[in-house]
Amino acid sequence: MNTLAKIAAALVGLFSLAMGLLAWVDPAKVGEIVGLVGPAELGQHTLRGDVGAVFLASALGCGLALFKGKAIGLKLPIIIYGLVLLGRLISLVLTGNGPGVMQPILIEVVLIGLSVFAYKTLKSTKA
Repeated sequence: MNTLAKIAAALVGLFSLAMGLLAWVDPAKVGEIVGLVGPAELGQHTLRGDVGAVFLASALGCGLALFKGKAIGLKLPIIIYGLVLLGRLISLVLTGNGPGVMQPILIEVVLIGLSVFAYKTLKSTKA
């Protein structure tokens, strides 16, 4: 079970790291993926800084769990992706469903589920 939890944390971490680095290297591409447009300098700065920070902070939490044995680090992706999911659900209620809306919601549910599973498992076994 410990190995599965580490694989779950690694999957969340790798996804988060890839998206965070993509935000830094190619903010227009990450903006396209997440449905944001930032053609002006401020938009590019926001995509690189804000969006990159969300993903990289989540990757950092996974790294703490995997490389330092600190399962508490998994609270970062749980909280971050939980808040992102909450914002999406609020938008779903207020603005409704449209093309492409459900895919990121499902991805966040999976990321949260993997992170919670990894946290609970690694916390109880002292990773």
